[in-house]
Amino acid sequence: SITGSGNTVLQGSGLTQGDNAILSASGNGGILVGGNNSLANVTGDDNLVAVGDSSVVNVSGASNTISTGDLSTVTATGNGNLVSAGDAATLVISGQANLVTAGAQAMITEAGLDNIVTATDGAQGVLSGTNDRLTLGTTATLDVTGTNDVLTAGSAAAITVSGNANQVNVGSG
Repeated sequence: SITGSGNTVLQGSGLTQGDNAILSASGNGGILVGGNNSLANVTGDDNLVAVGDSSVVNVSGASNTISTGDLSTVTATGNGNLVSAGDAATLVISGQANLVTAGAQAMITEAGLDNIVTATDGAQGVLSGTNDRLTLGTTATLDVTGTNDVLTAGSAAAITVSGNANQVNVGSG
């Protein structure tokens, strides 16, 4: 509470919470950190959000940097975001110009434009966007239904292509 006059009050833009945190980055330029099982809604721009394992992050803002642990779910409808998720993550990407990385066993649904997605071994999903680039490790399983997409996957990958003007490169296996 501020009752005097002529005071200067500054509020920091950082917020750190423990496990089961609920974080909202609706402003710009904030730093938010939550533990495991956190929920982060990122509607602002230029924020840094880091949460632990089994967390959920919804990103509709632009130019944010998001980091999650294993078993997390990330939905990115915003543009120009950098998203890094751990193993067994679920990624739903429909924004544009996002850079997304995930660990092993990621489940990916990519329907955006000009996104770059990288995941390691055992990734699964659907690539239905336009002008996207996916790089997956070995034993990937993916349906490519988009247009002008480029997919590179490691050995023993199972790829189905039904889209248009896509380029698919699969390692030997």
